[in-house]
Amino acid sequence: MAEHVGVVLADIVADDATGLAGAMGVGFEDDGQLRALVGLAEDFDDGLRTDVLAFALALFTGEPQRLVKAPGGRLGIGRRRLTPTAGVGHLAFHLAYSCGRDTSSATFELIALPSV
Repeated sequence: MAEHVGVVLADIVADDATGLAGAMGVGFEDDGQLRALVGLAEDFDDGLRTDVLAFALALFTGEPQRLVKAPGGRLGIGRRRLTPTAGVGHLAFHLAYSCGRDTSSATFELIALPSV
């Protein structure tokens, strides 16, 4: 699914993922196509990684301008699961569910990342 919507996946080693379940970056290909990179904390189990990925995919497909407008086109995804919400969080829940994941919530806090 990630590849289909133009998202490249990577792992974030545990030492680099302090406070983060994942991170997203967005940019443009030479042909103007929007492309995202999603990193997932490798110290999470597959179920939680699936929920974080569903949230990242929902954000990229549902609110791509939120990523584009973020400083450096990058956002962190916090480790704490939030109460399910409408919008991106609701879409994330359904994405996870459609992939066989029965989760209480696929909504996470978005965190501004420091400049590099």
